[in-house]
Amino acid sequence: MNNHQKITSVPLLAIEPPRFDIRTESNKMLEYLFDNGYAIVNSKDLFLDWAQKISSNLSRYDPNSRIDKNWIADPKNGII
Repeated sequence: MNNHQKITSVPLLAIEPPRFDIRTESNKMLEYLFDNGYAIVNSKDLFLDWAQKISSNLSRYDPNSRIDKNWIADPKNGII
């Protein structure tokens, strides 16, 4: 392909996937994960409990502590 060829755009479909409460919907979440290859768990408290154990500089009570260097995520893509 040369620099002057037009690239055809691909239409995107916006979806809003379900979010699962891991405490009460773990079976439904696992079924969705198996069927779709991903699942979103809606549990901010459990996530913050875990994240604070991994990074001692991160605090659920201090929004100023939520800076890049305190997260364990890959800074290039945000994946934990």
